[in-house]
Amino acid sequence: MEALQYPTADTAQSSLTLVWNGEREATAVTAQGQPIRLGPEVNLSGHDLFAMAASMCLMATVLGLARERGLAIEGYVSSARVGHASGRLTIALAPCVVVRSAADCGQIDSLWREAIERSAVLRLLGSDLQIEPSVRAIAER
Repeated sequence: MEALQYPTADTAQSSLTLVWNGEREATAVTAQGQPIRLGPEVNLSGHDLFAMAASMCLMATVLGLARERGLAIEGYVSSARVGHASGRLTIALAPCVVVRSAADCGQIDSLWREAIERSAVLRLLGSDLQIEPSVRAIAER
């Protein structure tokens, strides 16, 4: 099985085409040709896409950094909350990473700030981004 390649700030490039379908619905077509229906009827809003983009960028960057350091990630799950403050969108990401040992927990804890610095998308969010991470070792389950 081929190893998954996670984009980093240096390699991530993206484009898409957005086509209005009528009313408040649209179809986004990714650079790879995959269509994604958007709008209230399909329960996928701009806020949802914002949360998914931030969550995916954090996950991809953390997994890439862990791989660079030889850390094995056993699991990753994240939730996101989009809010409003002073007329701006804010986002809080709560990732949970599972690793093999307590020693690995400390190494993962040191990656969050670097992940933000490496991800152009996360850097754009600036002070509107809050990360509430947790890291658990398999032995702690």
